[in-house]
Amino acid sequence: MLTGTIAPNAARFNVSARSPESGILGDANCGGFFAAAMRKAGFDRLIILGRAEKPSYLLLEDGKISVLPAEGLWGMKIIEAQDQLKVRHGAGTTSAVIGPPGEKLVRMAAIMTGKKNAAGRGGMGAVMGSKNLKAIAARGGETIEVAQKDALRALRVKQQNDLKNSRVVQVLGKVGTPLLYEVSNRLGAIRTRNSQDNFFEDTLNAEEIEKFSDKMLACTSCVVHCRHRNTLGGEGPEYSTIGLLGANIGIASMEQVITLNNLVNDLGLDASSIGTIIGWAMELYQRGLIGDDLTGGPLRWGDYETVYALIEDIAYRRGFGDKLAESTQAARFFPPEARDYLIAVKNLPQSDPHDVRYFKGFALGIAVASRGADHLRNRPTLEVFKLPDEVRAKIYGRANDPDPTGYKDKGLIIAWGDDIFAVTDSLGICKFVTRGFNSPHLLGYEEFC
Repeated sequence: MLTGTIAPNAARFNVSARSPESGILGDANCGGFFAAAMRKAGFDRLIILGRAEKPSYLLLEDGKISVLPAEGLWGMKIIEAQDQLKVRHGAGTTSAVIGPPGEKLVRMAAIMTGKKNAAGRGGMGAVMGSKNLKAIAARGGETIEVAQKDALRALRVKQQNDLKNSRVVQVLGKVGTPLLYEVSNRLGAIRTRNSQDNFFEDTLNAEEIEKFSDKMLACTSCVVHCRHRNTLGGEGPEYSTIGLLGANIGIASMEQVITLNNLVNDLGLDASSIGTIIGWAMELYQRGLIGDDLTGGPLRWGDYETVYALIEDIAYRRGFGDKLAESTQAARFFPPEARDYLIAVKNLPQSDPHDVRYFKGFALGIAVASRGADHLRNRPTLEVFKLPDEVRAKIYGRANDPDPTGYKDKGLIIAWGDDIFAVTDSLGICKFVTRGFNSPHLLGYEEFC
């Protein structure tokens, strides 16, 4: 693993456990600054067994682990808890924490570090909550030894320059991932009102985000700087949040989407699952499969105030929110036909806003992804660009069909993505600089070696 070294974009860490959301393999990958801080505190990995008798947190410092009482931290939201840990252990403390949803075992609870970086998929926050573990705090100044420092430094300079010359990296550094939402919406491939439609009002574009963004931020060792700092007190949103807390539930105001984004992050919830599950519930209400007696009131598309309150109810397991806190497993509270409208694979809600009926490679990818309906295992973005035959052959090893709406050669493309993204996840390198994720001209096996 290269996390914490000067290797470009080596900032990632992974959390793995049996998923309380899907019931099968669960893992969530996260950026930010925590992974590097953990390594500098003297730890490459942690295996956490059992359950503390009382709410607790771990302090990693100079190769030692302390189990400390979480009195005063339990019940806090994400930003407040991280700030309090800095007060207790110094400004140089970096932490990964859960909010009230993790404490209350909401199956969509995330582990958060910073204002936005989330180990979000599969309910890993609920796993921490089940162990009475509020946070893992890290501080220390250990040097991460590498075998050939000068060679790594020279390689970083070259790769950094190459990446900065990439058009995709340049655009991501200016606009961030909302660019991907805009492209898909133009193609008519955005999940809208729980996939009843595939195009949404043109009000959630990159120009609208610029009105609320005052800076682009980065993770450890990053050359991309893809993350917006928004003027409403948080960071983001990403394209998946815009799609799932916007188009998928009928909200057309960027300000409202950003406010929901900030709320979800500070509570410690997976925005992807939340947006998908609320959209599912809205369609069930629309179709008369559930009513006010269950929901407590109308549940209509685009009703921002109701969505805001429902997110809080899910986080604190109140009323109808207590049922939706079960994620896909909430189906047991609804009529049997409710499952016909649930966008999920292996009981995991779909993680991104693409309508996979348009992109057949995406459809195959989420169908075979090991943790469920997830685009990060094998995302075949290059299909969208319809690259020349010779470029595609060079990337994938042989000629293949460029049509994203066709079925031919999709197995080849998905297998290729599965392989290279498994390598980047193992190395701790961000997919935004990985060949095939958004561009054919980024880092590949040769550069990793």
